[in-house]
Amino acid sequence: MFFAVLAAAAQTERDYIREKTLEGQVTAAARGNHGGRPKVIGDDMLTFARPLKDKGVPVPRSRSS
Repeated sequence: MFFAVLAAAAQTERDYIREKTLEGQVTAAARGNHGGRPKVIGDDMLTFARPLKDKGVPVPRSRSS
């Protein structure tokens, strides 16, 4: 019975943490922060890169790879 009480308390705590996490994500999204990594390639770069790709110009590998 003791472990059942502990399990119920743990589940209640987990539900509370999940609720607060989702609430924080909604608040952040309302402020325009959607999380994740920042975009590396912007719209300007895509406008330049798409015609090159269509022509078959190869993409150089980065030095860090």
